[in-house]
Amino acid sequence: MKVTFVGHASILVEAGGLNILSDPWWAGSCFGTQWWPYPKPAVDAVDPERLDYIYISHGHADHLHNGTLSRLPKTAVCLVAQELNLSEPLKGLGFEVIEVAPKTDYALNEKVTIEITPTVSGDSFSVIRDDRQICMNMNDALHAAPRDVQTQMIGYLNAKYGQADYMFCGFGIASHFPICIEVPGRDRDRTAAERQKHFNREWAYIVHGLGPKYAFPFAADVIFLDENIRWANSAVHNGERPVDVLTGPFATPQTKAIDIYPGFSIEGDNIVVDARHRPVVAAEIDAAFESETRMANRSTAVTADGVEDLVVRLRENLETCRQYLCEIDNNYRFLIEFIGNDAGIEICKTGNRLDAFSIKIPDIDKTDYAVVFLTKYSYLRRSLSDEFGHEVLSVGSGGVFRYRSRAEADANLHGELMLVLRTHTAAPPSRFGDQSKLTYQMKTLVKKALRVALRRPAAVDLYDNRHWIRYEGHNG
Repeated sequence: MKVTFVGHASILVEAGGLNILSDPWWAGSCFGTQWWPYPKPAVDAVDPERLDYIYISHGHADHLHNGTLSRLPKTAVCLVAQELNLSEPLKGLGFEVIEVAPKTDYALNEKVTIEITPTVSGDSFSVIRDDRQICMNMNDALHAAPRDVQTQMIGYLNAKYGQADYMFCGFGIASHFPICIEVPGRDRDRTAAERQKHFNREWAYIVHGLGPKYAFPFAADVIFLDENIRWANSAVHNGERPVDVLTGPFATPQTKAIDIYPGFSIEGDNIVVDARHRPVVAAEIDAAFESETRMANRSTAVTADGVEDLVVRLRENLETCRQYLCEIDNNYRFLIEFIGNDAGIEICKTGNRLDAFSIKIPDIDKTDYAVVFLTKYSYLRRSLSDEFGHEVLSVGSGGVFRYRSRAEADANLHGELMLVLRTHTAAPPSRFGDQSKLTYQMKTLVKKALRVALRRPAAVDLYDNRHWIRYEGHNG
């Protein structure tokens, strides 16, 4: 078995006479013009005409990338998890698709099998096995999953496969949060770096639990060109690396961890191409992405009719989400500001009164708003129009949330706004489940008391400002 790291979440496995590519992304950006693959993938390592199969782990645009897939020959067969509803978009691109049932070994030929099993959040992992070796591709399926899911899957994989030869596991922060959250006094570099350190440790926990022969961090080769968040490129990529964490409680002596770079290739125990991680250099990005940077920061004029169309959609969402939004006794005003335009939209809540209306940015005082959301008109329109359009804001990095105060940031008010900025076919379920607010609060207090008594750590909320935002002059 020979495995080549193409770039980001894409690897090429050559085994038993077959060529199996995973999650190809190299033809352009994803989530609009937000994410760009960097270091640039080693596309020359892939001979498209020799591809037999393409494994797509999940539906996020950096894994199911239409621009790249449309350029690949349709003689290759796509492999997906049976439960993830990925067949239709791939068939729409012209591919034959095979849906693989979870926890089964699907025979690709007489020598090679593949398992594709979902975990959480619409993701899956794959295990390719030939008559000699095993390659596990965890992509994003485990490092951001709850600890109980990680532990369960580690136990399952160890029991079924024993020690794998190769394991590729994601470690990226992969979302708007917390890079796109601005709060007065925020230490932005430390906020981004601490977030990355968390996922480095999740990667190390998975590697330690599985103990493969070789472990490779991947699926995090993403840079931002948007002028509002490109500062994060250095903070995320040039600090602590996942392989640095395999010490102390995560020490795994049976595993050789290699911090790979596009083009790295290994066959058996022989490293065919030894390409290792290199720090991100801003000047190199500027030179390599000059035209793309202009594209990423381009804005178009917004018409009054276009803004009013969004206002209508937002009012419909406010009504659909009314019960959920009014479960909390708070009042707020949010401002949506479109990049490069004077037009904006105000969303306000006063008691049980909810409304949205258009405004002119020069006519208002931005300090009147708890959160100012800076985004492109096209991103918000997509989020309010398409079933999965909200991913351009919530998975991607399609806007910046600027808080007026730390107290409002601690209340995570942008979560209320995010709920309204997406399509809804039905009212969202209560934040208190099928019980009253009082019952929910009492149960929460009891659970917290039991956790403290049993000295169990609290589950990490991956999207809580109080836990993740770091402030200047504070160590916590």
